[in-house]
Order: sequence, then structure tokens, then C-alpha cells
Amino acid sequence: MSATALPPLAAECLWTAKDVAAFLRVSVSWVYLHVQQGDLPYRRVGGLVRFAPEDVRAYAGGESLPLGARRSREGS
Repeated sequence: MSATALPPLAAECLWTAKDVAAFLRVSVSWVYLHVQQGDLPYRRVGGLVRFAPEDVRAYAGGESLPLGARRSREGS
């Protein structure tokens, strides 16, 4: 398995910042910076930041996400 490949189960679950960084080929600190700036869509799971793979793919593809998708979607 390559360094950027995710385990089969992880492809169906929420991603960590490390997963997103590997997918986008950026540093983990870049991921957190863009979360903080409100550019990268994320969800809060308790105190953790997690990412929906489809949102990250849309972001990488240059799709404009609705404003609500750029904020924490706690409980969704």
C-alpha cells in the first residue's frame, strides 16, 4: 500500500487531518490552517476535527461549497 492510500474502511469513514494532508499532498499544518481560515470543510466529532471525503474531493476539484459546509457540522 502506498503512503497516500487509505485502508478500505477509512475510505468510507470520516478522514483525519493526516488523511486529508496525504490526499491533497500538503502538510498537516496546512490542513489545520485552512480549517482555521474557514476554507476547508470539516466536522467536529467531540473535540476532534474530521473531514468527509466527498467534501475534501469537492474542495480539491475547486467546487464552491455552501457556506454551511465550511463550518463545523456537529451532529451530522
